[in-house]
Amino acid sequence: MSPTNNNTKQLELFMGSDTPNDDVVETQVNAPESAPKKKAATAPKKKTVKKAATKKAAKKSATKKAAKKSAPKKATRKDDKGEGTKKRKARLFPAVAFEQAKKLGEAIVKFAPGEVKVRRLTILDKLDLTETSKHAQNLITNSGQYGITRGGYTAEWLNLTNEGQAACSPDEPKSERVRAAFTLAIEGIAPFKTLYDEYAGKRLPAHEFIFDFLDTSTDFELEEDKSECVDLFITNVKDLGLLRTIGGAGTLITLDHLLDEYVKDDGGESPLMLDPSTPPARLPATPKGNGAVDWETACFYVTPIGKPGSVERKHSDLFKTSIVEPAVKELGLKVYRADEVETAGMITSSIIEFLRRSKLVIADLSMRNPNVYYEIALRHACRLPIVQIRREGEEIPFDINQLNTITIDNTDLYTFVPQIETFQSQVTTLARAALQDPSGVSNPVTTFYPQFFD
Repeated sequence: MSPTNNNTKQLELFMGSDTPNDDVVETQVNAPESAPKKKAATAPKKKTVKKAATKKAAKKSATKKAAKKSAPKKATRKDDKGEGTKKRKARLFPAVAFEQAKKLGEAIVKFAPGEVKVRRLTILDKLDLTETSKHAQNLITNSGQYGITRGGYTAEWLNLTNEGQAACSPDEPKSERVRAAFTLAIEGIAPFKTLYDEYAGKRLPAHEFIFDFLDTSTDFELEEDKSECVDLFITNVKDLGLLRTIGGAGTLITLDHLLDEYVKDDGGESPLMLDPSTPPARLPATPKGNGAVDWETACFYVTPIGKPGSVERKHSDLFKTSIVEPAVKELGLKVYRADEVETAGMITSSIIEFLRRSKLVIADLSMRNPNVYYEIALRHACRLPIVQIRREGEEIPFDINQLNTITIDNTDLYTFVPQIETFQSQVTTLARAALQDPSGVSNPVTTFYPQFFD
């Protein structure tokens, strides 16, 4: 072994190199022989080793950067939730059902008959709403999303569209009102139109299969909650009278089919009174009121209860487990009923506390129970969200018949079961709307005597 190679090996050991480097060896071979032995053995080698180490480190760093660049970003999850820098797309469907949104159009028709353009502040005043209230802003926004009116909640004027006027005017023939309402409530909303085009004339599958269909749609990218979308769609087609029980299953009939019925029967029922339906029910949960109550997730079910085994108890159990609990479960709420409240003291004091502090109250008007009406009045006085339901055939007292009430037909087992999921969707839709806009709670007290709260 030559002295030069020997020195190189010793220097590599001293500098911590595990393997010889080609650049180092080449530098040593080409070093001038006339240079001092000490300088030839150390200075060039030290500089070259550093250069080799630097080159190796740079290569390693570049590899890390490339790997980091190709790896999935952690921020993607945030983007999906709308918390990152990714800009959220415009909402593809309104936040409330069409029947709720068209109240603005109905008010324009009622207070300004023949007019299609009204001053925003004037019509809000007729509705006893302030321009800065969230309820007023949501009403105008949702009406605009359905195409009933044009003009935002900051516009000076609101315009009633041709379709909006036809859908909201009681002077229009029923067939024209339904046709216009269908155009606005279904055809004008991309996800709803897609669902109608897919299932018109067919039996509706369970919700989960509808979700799968929405995932495969290429017409739009649905970023919102698919469950909310399907609930609103079912509520809208039900209100239009497009859901029927055919062969024991919920079937979505076509618009032409519905319009033909109006032509054949000029004095037929309103679309809202037709017998709608949906597929088999989702399996409900059965929570009990154990331990401390989380009022932010509490839903108090006001209903006739009766003794165990009584007709009232069986009715309440049926509606609670098959409709109410599944409907509010997707909103993150837990259902409580008076007989399940496990708190000390008088039962009446516990009921009043639930009426005052619960996030939502669902009141069952079936059987015209006086306790139910008393508890509804207390909730109205609290000016807090409430949803009303009733069984088919029950008359609603005049004082509260102006409020949206979901009618549940359980007179026939064979028609009730296919409709359960529709009833769930209706309750979910009204509950979601009430919770999203608590300040917009409307009841006989707020409507006819708002000074009550002064």
